[in-house]
Amino acid sequence: SDVCSSDLYRVGLAEYTFLSMLDGKMSVAMALGRAARALPEDAFSEGDAARICKWLVDAELAYTTESTAPGRLVRAADSASRRRMLARWNPIFLRLPLLDPGRFLTWLLPWTQWFYRLPVYAVGIILALTAMYQVAQQWDRFAAASVGILAPRQWCWVAMAWLLLKLVHETGHGIVCKRYGGSVHEAGVIFVLLMPLAYVDVTSSWRFRSKWERIHTAAAGMITEVPIGTLAALVWCHTAAGLLSQFCFSVTIMATASTLVFNANPLMRFDGYFILSDLLEIPNLYASGQQYLRYFGRRYLPGAPASIPRWAAVRGLLIRVYAFAALAWRVLVCAALVLAAAALFHGAGIVLAGVAVFLWLGLPMVRLARFLAGTSGWEQPCRGRILLTTAALFAGLALVLTYSPWPTPYRAPAIVEYAPLAVVRARSDGLVTEVRVHSGQRVARGDVLIVLDNPDLKLELADLEMALQQSRLKSRGFLQSAEMALYQGERKVEEGLAKRRQEKASQVAALTIRAPQSGTAMGRDLGRLTGSYALAGTE
Repeated sequence: SDVCSSDLYRVGLAEYTFLSMLDGKMSVAMALGRAARALPEDAFSEGDAARICKWLVDAELAYTTESTAPGRLVRAADSASRRRMLARWNPIFLRLPLLDPGRFLTWLLPWTQWFYRLPVYAVGIILALTAMYQVAQQWDRFAAASVGILAPRQWCWVAMAWLLLKLVHETGHGIVCKRYGGSVHEAGVIFVLLMPLAYVDVTSSWRFRSKWERIHTAAAGMITEVPIGTLAALVWCHTAAGLLSQFCFSVTIMATASTLVFNANPLMRFDGYFILSDLLEIPNLYASGQQYLRYFGRRYLPGAPASIPRWAAVRGLLIRVYAFAALAWRVLVCAALVLAAAALFHGAGIVLAGVAVFLWLGLPMVRLARFLAGTSGWEQPCRGRILLTTAALFAGLALVLTYSPWPTPYRAPAIVEYAPLAVVRARSDGLVTEVRVHSGQRVARGDVLIVLDNPDLKLELADLEMALQQSRLKSRGFLQSAEMALYQGERKVEEGLAKRRQEKASQVAALTIRAPQSGTAMGRDLGRLTGSYALAGTE
């Protein structure tokens, strides 16, 4: 390991046995023979030994007379400079170191290491289960809130939640690494297609002898972040709609679902990958998978000579499965990032997507063309086999595109009808004073939708009630004085007033518009109705 550069190299027992014999006095052939006698089941071939020696020289872990020649040193320096320049200005993957958090983490460690204990984890699990139960009780509200989380008006809350959580996440990695004696000298931001991701360099944890310490360091970010999402979910469950509710919802999604999908995903070289590789005790799982993919591509497509290490049966199966799963996931993520960049950044995004496609596909195609032309210095491929393989691949692709049920680009006019559709209309004239629903909201039968106001209508109802009371008093007086003719006439007047009062009361009651059935309220710009005047029959 190199403490200054935080570089750590890990090799297997067979490789270490071979490398330990290269002391500058023993030749490679003699070291290969002795290693074969020491470990006959893991003996290297001459090609394997040559590749290991080349790796040593390229990593500047070993030197030969040729490798220290001035001309070669100049070429190596130029090549390293070009690689650094490409890595520094690569728009696809741009790493920007910002600070050395070592002193801050050393100061913070005594105050926070209590959080990374088993009793605290047990409490966190109980809180998480409680939050899951309460969210399940309000699942309809939770699902409705998730619909607009990516809306432009929510970007501010999402950005604030992301910044807070990523700072806490990376701080968690650094604290646990420091707790086990590791060093942390770099933290910053990685831009993947201009999308920022925070990072902290804890590669010193690879020197930990216990795999559980390495796993704890890798999982520390999620261990720190998920409880924050749990507390935010509990607060969200007990708050009404508003700014606090929106912020808590954003924190909940970012700290739970988003973290588990990306950070816990072992198919990406994030926290989940390092946890899986330590659990399987395959420290170079990704590199071994890439090695197998290169072997597969060279051995079965062009038919070029290729070899891979002799892995154990179970270990080899795990590496093969991981290699193809990681390849499929990487293709999916790259395609999604390219499409997202093209959609979000408009013209600049299209240019960025083009650069990404060239770097991901163009450069490998150039190397493949050099390989097929025989100018790369590798073993010569079987061109006939390449032609047959390419023809078979294109034929299979053509069959898939021809017979798969792809959606067609036909356009046709259509009318959308909701069933059962209930059109709500105003039954009385009035000024809209209150709108209690929004488009897409679920309502039950009888719920108040809109409230109107008509003072003239209410005054007419009050006048009719007063006239009705006066008519009743008159009819009662005529009845007591035995003036039957006048009594019968007043009774007819009273009946007419009662009928008119009932009709007017119905019109006043209609100023409060209610849902005629349970369903979903639909309408354009319902909030803008407030303050407008609606005539009877207005939809």
